Amino acid sequence: MFGQENSAVSEKLVYEAAREAHTKGYAHLYAIGFAIQSNARNLIDNAEAAVGVPATYVQATPDLMMGDLLKNMRSSHIFRRIRPGRGRRAQGEE
Repeated sequence: MFGQENSAVSEKLVYEAAREAHTKGYAHLYAIGFAIQSNARNLIDNAEAAVGVPATYVQATPDLMMGDLLKNMRSSHIFRRIRPGRGRRAQGEE
């Protein structure tokens, strides 16, 4: 599922996409967008329990909108997977 160009991924959009993915028997839902609302993020984190299909939010970088200015180096990435609890270390990790 791709979010809108000029707004954040909403909870309603995620819910409808997850319901459709579950109905069609998809194994996983990927929600791709430039930004995401907090309620939508919570739904993605709990999508398997709430709707029956696991989900992952994928952050798209603004480079997608730049067309011919898109970076073409191997080290350039236009998508980044955002994991739940990102930035927090597990207890005992250095």
